[in-house]
Amino acid sequence: MLALDRENLLFAESQMRVQGKGNKLRWLPLAPETIQLLDHYLQWERPANCGSALFIVLKGRVAGTA
Repeated sequence: MLALDRENLLFAESQMRVQGKGNKLRWLPLAPETIQLLDHYLQWERPANCGSALFIVLKGRVAGTA
């Protein structure tokens, strides 16, 4: 999960792309509730200029890093 980038989320298709065992790409379905929560996080809680990482540190001296 920590290696996910924003580009791994495909809201229109309700999917998330993850890299699995053996570097194999897999497409995981996302529930509508999960899409709503991720959309809220990206719009309201995640600072805009923090690079491509999906999840970042929000507090402390390393705030804004993956």
